[in-house]
Amino acid sequence: MGAIRTLKNRALTYCSNEQLLADELAHLLEVFIQNGYPEKMVYRILYKEKNGDGITQKKHQNEKIEVANTFYVPFHSRAKKLYNILQKKFGITTVFKKTMTLGNLIKRKGKQIEKRYTKNAVYKVPCGECEKAYLGQTKNTLDTRNGQHRAMCRRKLKLSKLKNSKKDNGLAFHHIQSGHEFDFANTQVIKTDTDYYRRLILEGMEIKFTDNLVNLQAGFMIDECWTPFLKKLYKERE
Repeated sequence: MGAIRTLKNRALTYCSNEQLLADELAHLLEVFIQNGYPEKMVYRILYKEKNGDGITQKKHQNEKIEVANTFYVPFHSRAKKLYNILQKKFGITTVFKKTMTLGNLIKRKGKQIEKRYTKNAVYKVPCGECEKAYLGQTKNTLDTRNGQHRAMCRRKLKLSKLKNSKKDNGLAFHHIQSGHEFDFANTQVIKTDTDYYRRLILEGMEIKFTDNLVNLQAGFMIDECWTPFLKKLYKERE
């Protein structure tokens, strides 16, 4: 029922004449019936229900609001009677506005995920002792991936073995070569994408246009024909 009312309100708001409105309502009636909605219910909502005075809403769409006679207040259902009195007796139009609520102040809406539990990310780990950084991508959480980096650093492998590996071990290579420690606590999430190949492309783009990286491999090769466009994009981002 909410879906029907929403699309009806949309039709009332955007249809510029009666014929367009009639055509749109007929189309909605046909589509909802085809999708298994009860015919009587759809017809009642579209043609008989006043829908919060939707027609009145259409009628007053083009009316100008005089600022001098306007009362800006937060909406409250118990004050509706007062607002109606102001309108009828004094011609004061009520305009509702959003306000700061206690919920806005004490909690953030939506499910908040700690950065270290982020998955499917293109990320950058800064070196804690110089301006260099390592850039990579992972389907695992950042916590898991950083744990793998730490383990590789502890193994103290030969630099030649790290350099010739199929995997990019640039982070461990820089740590063993310079003795620098990486600042894993400040790992930056650049982008997230659940598609593996899109992550590879994003990683390749970031490696191509980021300076001072310790990466041993260039990542996904980005064709040179894209360079002018990507340079402009990264310049605007900065």
